[in-house]
Amino acid sequence: MYGKCVSVSHARKLFDEIPKRNAVVWNAMISHYTHCGKIREAVDLYEAMDVMPNESSFNAIIKGLVGTEDGSSKAIGFCRKMIEGHGGGALLGACMNYGEVEPAEIAAKELLKIEPENPASYVLLGRYI
Repeated sequence: MYGKCVSVSHARKLFDEIPKRNAVVWNAMISHYTHCGKIREAVDLYEAMDVMPNESSFNAIIKGLVGTEDGSSKAIGFCRKMIEGHGGGALLGACMNYGEVEPAEIAAKELLKIEPENPASYVLLGRYI
């Protein structure tokens, strides 16, 4: 993806020319944006995904947000928005991967509110307790 910020515009042009994008392609471009400090573009692209986001999608965004000023509160805001879209499980994993305890706690509480009968939610939480 023309990595290491050599050419974000070339990477985006290549991304735009791919006719059928899977999560790997979307995640690569999102990660490229966050790596280059273009967090707004990464979040905008995430929101435009036409495939189901996965833990890598959340990891890229959380990593980018954590690296910014006021990153924890931005990550918390992102967490709340994603939980509402039922991305809580993957989001919880992403938060924990980057040591973002406060957003992870919010994600965990909301996940249990949304899916209290889902045993997978408890298994996921058990990995981080």
